[in-house]
Amino acid sequence: MSSVRTATRSSFVEKVVGNRSDYGGPLAEAIESWVAETEPGAEVLPVMMAGFSDSHWFPQGLRARVYGFCPQNTMTLEQEVPLVHGADERIATADVELMAGFFYDLPQRLLSNGD
Repeated sequence: MSSVRTATRSSFVEKVVGNRSDYGGPLAEAIESWVAETEPGAEVLPVMMAGFSDSHWFPQGLRARVYGFCPQNTMTLEQEVPLVHGADERIATADVELMAGFFYDLPQRLLSNGD
């Protein structure tokens, strides 16, 4: 007895488009100044993320700029990419500490009046 499969057409019921935030302003300046102090000589460069994140909703609902900036410098991209969403997903402890320092420092930079 043979089994025959027929192809069915799928349709998408929801249209989700990408988002982007213009680069510049106080948030970009705060990130750049933190990078300059933390990693002298390093540059902040834009990158396109091919996945989806909750940051999609912030520019729409809150009219907020959203950058997917999360500093890491311990693992190479070659080491990190195979781990993303894998069974053994992980990051280096030193990078968790680096990120925590950045996210602690960022609001102070944005809310200070230059003093």
